[in-house]
Amino acid sequence: MNFRPPKGKSLWDSWIYVQNENTYHLFYLETVDRIYDHIGHAVSTDLINWEELRSISVSGAPGSWNSRITLTGMVTPFQGKYYMLLGGYAPENPDKAIEIIGRYVSDDLENWQEDKSFPLLKPSFPYMTECDISCDCRHWRDLSLSYDQNNQWFDGYLMTKVKPVSPDDFGTAVGHIRSRDLVHWEMLEPIARQKHFYNMEVPEVFEFNGRYYLTFSTNSLTGLKINSSRGTALRGTFYLTSSSRNGPFTLPPDPFLIGSGHGHWESYVGRTLEQDDQRILYHHMGNPFEVRPAWGTPKKLASDSEGNLHLEYLPVLQKMENGKSFPLKTHIETGDRQDLIGYWKRNNKDYFGKNYLAGTSCRIADDVDNCHFKVDLFPEGNGMFGIIFRQSEYQAGAFILDLEHQSIFVGNADIPPDYNYAHGMFGWDFCIHDQTQLPEMIKGKYELRIFLRNEFCEVYVNDIWCFSATLPKLASCGALSLYVERGEAHFENLHLAQLNPLL
Repeated sequence: MNFRPPKGKSLWDSWIYVQNENTYHLFYLETVDRIYDHIGHAVSTDLINWEELRSISVSGAPGSWNSRITLTGMVTPFQGKYYMLLGGYAPENPDKAIEIIGRYVSDDLENWQEDKSFPLLKPSFPYMTECDISCDCRHWRDLSLSYDQNNQWFDGYLMTKVKPVSPDDFGTAVGHIRSRDLVHWEMLEPIARQKHFYNMEVPEVFEFNGRYYLTFSTNSLTGLKINSSRGTALRGTFYLTSSSRNGPFTLPPDPFLIGSGHGHWESYVGRTLEQDDQRILYHHMGNPFEVRPAWGTPKKLASDSEGNLHLEYLPVLQKMENGKSFPLKTHIETGDRQDLIGYWKRNNKDYFGKNYLAGTSCRIADDVDNCHFKVDLFPEGNGMFGIIFRQSEYQAGAFILDLEHQSIFVGNADIPPDYNYAHGMFGWDFCIHDQTQLPEMIKGKYELRIFLRNEFCEVYVNDIWCFSATLPKLASCGALSLYVERGEAHFENLHLAQLNPLL
């Protein structure tokens, strides 16, 4: 949530081309007059501050391959020019939405023209070449490319279908194609097949820490639930792993990488790029039926000794801060406070709270809207601890660690007019928006970090990514509080900085 095009435009799947090592060209599906009729374009030198450039019209003439909708693509250089390969709907069978791939060409990454001499890229054996009554359409889209310097060819990976398709097998596959000139293509066997996923969209293959990974996006549908230790009814980006670029690729114990649980559709497509000897994941976020989606903040890709992936906080995100801070309240500065709803004490900028019977909060700042808040939590007991944000008279958001159940969740609560914190924050119409397992404690503490910007929120614990969520029902501005329920805790090293709002 550090870039969003202005009102009247809408952002969706994105891809990045890195020019001269430190200039990032962000391209994304953009809706202006009708869905995905343009490719949006922005440029940055740090992945944080973006300059919007002129949109690229990709709306073809009636009857052409891109006359109705454009699908996710990728940019690659070749023989002195830049090529953008995009998916679209082919005209030969409009009722069944046949998908096909065309090409645009540029000399400078800003001025693009359709390459009408390009022979449209269509599937052939072993991939489905016509619609089948057992599936919605012929999937052939989201082409990603990687160049093999040793063999001097391009490997391409895309979302496709293979037979058989049945009630027990969706026929879902990641297709593998190859070309030396970006014109003529060899159809290879699928690089991966996962019959229980309805789709494997926007696939990419890359090497990381001595292993190969295949990332793709998929989702839980009605009757089809993807569950893991990360959560239930997942939608987002998943991964397979292999010791070889050409596979076989297998599912790890928990293949979820980024996205949302509880059936939410918020951080659906994640992609990666190399930067300064590390790999960065980027993604968009926001359900387009609820908010105008934004480009999410980049995250560091990391792996454990067994090759399992997770995402971590990037220090460059501090560049989002505008140099201003929110004043902390001083209402308990003169001494201890103890009453029916708990006990709180402030020492300089550190806080201590206690309540072993119910819930208690301490408001530390008023009128906090867009912010980066970080605090070190030292809990005692087996209760709940965390942060209350955007608190208005009748509603609040919450980011809570539940030590009893070893989980963490984010959500919002409706607060009745006669609300008393002694009831506990979560006795009143609390809606868990997303939930996951609690990361391991570090030396008796948890480092909590939250970014709030417009309707979006991103949460880290111990600098491990936990949530990218949208909470559009909350007030745009409100109080920020610390929370303790059935335990006691020290809150230390508070950092509360202001962010500029998104467009």
